[in-house]
Order: sequence, then C-alpha cells, then structure tokens
Amino acid sequence: GDTVKQGDLIVQLQTIREEGEVQSAQSGVDIQRANVGNAEAELREVEADVASAEADVEQSRADLREQEAELELARTNLERSKFLVKEGAQSQQILDDRTKDLNAAKAQRDALKAALNSSQKALGARKERVASARSAIAGQQASLRQAESQVSVANENLNFNRITAPIDGTVSS
Repeated sequence: GDTVKQGDLIVQLQTIREEGEVQSAQSGVDIQRANVGNAEAELREVEADVASAEADVEQSRADLREQEAELELARTNLERSKFLVKEGAQSQQILDDRTKDLNAAKAQRDALKAALNSSQKALGARKERVASARSAIAGQQASLRQAESQVSVANENLNFNRITAPIDGTVSS
C-alpha cells in the first residue's frame, strides 16, 4: 500500500453535482452582496435628501421669523400713521398705504407659514424613507447571511466526497 500522512486525499468521489451546488450558492452570495450594496447606496441618497429637507425647513423658519418682524414693523407704522392722521400731521393716503403694507405683510407671513408646513411634511416623508431604507438593508443583510450559510452547507456536502487519511500510515486494500 501507499504511505499517507494525516489529511492526505485517499479517495475522491465524483463531485460534479456538489461543485455545481457550491457555485450556485456562491452566485447567490454575490447577488445578495450586490443587493446589500444597492440598498446602502439608496440609504445614503435618502439621507442626503433628509439633510437637504432639514436645510429647507431651517430656511423656511428663518424666512418666517424675518417676516414676523416685518409684520410687527408694519403694525407699528400703521398705528403711528393713525395717530398722525388724527393729529392732522399726515395725509389719509399715507394711512391707506400703511394699511396696505400691513395686509401685504400678513399675506406674506401666511404664505411663509404654508411653505414651512410644506417643508416640514416633506422632511417627515423623507425621514420615513430613511427608516424604510434601513429596513431594506436589514432584510438584504439577512438574505446575505442565509446565502452564505448555503455556501457553507454546499462546501460541507462537497467535502463528504473526499476521503482523507485520518492518521499517518499505510493504505491497505
């Protein structure tokens, strides 16, 4: 008989089917890795959208604060004009202009409030997309782990077709 060392291959059974199973399982792993990568890219994109929406909300808040100050100024100017018209120091036309200014400032404030509300809703929707993208990644990662497990099982099945020497020695027939 032949002399062998522990772990040397003694007999190799036909493994065509098992090798195909390993290749197929490995293809599944490759596909799942690509899916995880795509899901992670989607998350990065959605997170960038959230950052943009947060900036929009902050800008809308700043615009509204500025308009609130303009509105307060318009109210103050109207009150001054009312007093001055009553005292005869200013014309009715100026009072009418101040009233128009106040109404315009109110309309602008209302429009900015609506814009802020819209920005906040858009931000909320984008944050929901982030949660959904994170969930998708978790699902893809679970599928990847399952595919990797299938590769391990296929490799174990392939190894069952290899008989190796358990110890150093001589092979007898």
